[in-house]
Amino acid sequence: MGAQSRSASVIPILAKDFFQSTPDLMFVMGMDTQQQLFHYLWMNPAAMAASGLNEMAYGATFKDVVVPEEAGFLHTQYFKAATQQHPASFLMTHAGKTGHSLLTPMFGNDEYPLLVAAMVRDVTELLRPQRELEHLAYHDPLTGLFNRHALPPRFAAAKALAEAQAQFLSVILLDCDNLKPTNDTYGHLAGDLLLKEITRRIQKAAPQAHTLVRTGGDEFLVAALATDEWGVLEMAERLLDEFRHPWVHEQIHLQISVSMGLAIYPVDGGTLGEVMGKADKALYIAKENGGNQYMLVRERKG
Repeated sequence: MGAQSRSASVIPILAKDFFQSTPDLMFVMGMDTQQQLFHYLWMNPAAMAASGLNEMAYGATFKDVVVPEEAGFLHTQYFKAATQQHPASFLMTHAGKTGHSLLTPMFGNDEYPLLVAAMVRDVTELLRPQRELEHLAYHDPLTGLFNRHALPPRFAAAKALAEAQAQFLSVILLDCDNLKPTNDTYGHLAGDLLLKEITRRIQKAAPQAHTLVRTGGDEFLVAALATDEWGVLEMAERLLDEFRHPWVHEQIHLQISVSMGLAIYPVDGGTLGEVMGKADKALYIAKENGGNQYMLVRERKG
């Protein structure tokens, strides 16, 4: 046997040993071209350990073993690679870990004419500095809520979700009526503590909210899905009730009150600017009427 033949014969052995021992996750998926579904055909030990799957999953589809949101995303990525016959890559976060997937399409056999081999590398630590910078850019450091910069993408995501579920999207602008007197009387440190207390009460009253934003100063925004207008008003009532109890901190005993302006997508507008404009107008009226109340403005037509 010549040197070239001996080298060729050892390559499959080395490749098998590499795939079995590499810390990267290796998957081979076969595409059922009739049903356009992908089936697990092979995984290396690292893939099994990370996914919690074993040989019993061979033949299963994404939908069989992965939550619906992730299954749909994975199918889209694999389908694109398989049908375009071109390598593809993407990032996906699962169970607190972010993996970079490289998909390589291949021709298979009669049962699975198209195969996709995937190598997934854990890049969580590599991306941590970037994620931390993104967090700082889109979050308020005092309350931990989203800040104004995060509002456009968060509104877009909430709007898409509301449309997909045939629901309304409520936007509530909430303003503390007595932050300035607190700052003037007790100092800005007490004011910061009050803002944190307001945040805690909003989170308690609206646990189902899609997005909570500190838009600036003493103003907050609550965005949540609702089946009808009554659902929006009920949430506003819960928020108002949550602030009927005084705030007690050391020597401070303060009755907190808030004013709220309500608006509903798509009733009050089709864009963030339009909905925010209606909510802001309603908030202004609520404060002009003495505060400690919510307002939903409806303009007469005709």
